[in-house]
Amino acid sequence: MGNPLRIFTEVRLSSLPERRLRRITAAVYHHEKIPPLQRINLVCCSDYTIRTLNRKYRGVDATTDVLSFPFDEDDLLGEIYISQQRAEIQARRFCVSIRDEFIRLFVHGLLHLAGYDHCNASERNGMEKKVRFYMDHIP
Repeated sequence: MGNPLRIFTEVRLSSLPERRLRRITAAVYHHEKIPPLQRINLVCCSDYTIRTLNRKYRGVDATTDVLSFPFDEDDLLGEIYISQQRAEIQARRFCVSIRDEFIRLFVHGLLHLAGYDHCNASERNGMEKKVRFYMDHIP
């Protein structure tokens, strides 16, 4: 079976690091022991779409950068939505490339699907450490 990542774009992207996203997906699946038959849908969307989803499913009427929706079905682990506009703004704010910020958001969302959370400082630190690991070690 091929890589479990399916990518959908609602907005025009200047440069989507698809190969690296696929390598990171494979690494996370391996290290976190996710069954390879469970696919992931990545949706690159607008601020409007992500705000609508945030309001509908989390009760928060605000734009955010990434949302993860776990499904944990036999063939679908979940969906990750990333706002391209938020990624661009945050890349400028953090002085990183849009590619790196997009990858960081993707890894963050993927780790949520793998069962990680950041409800307290300890969880947040652990999750940030995992994000850095995958970003630093998977070319």
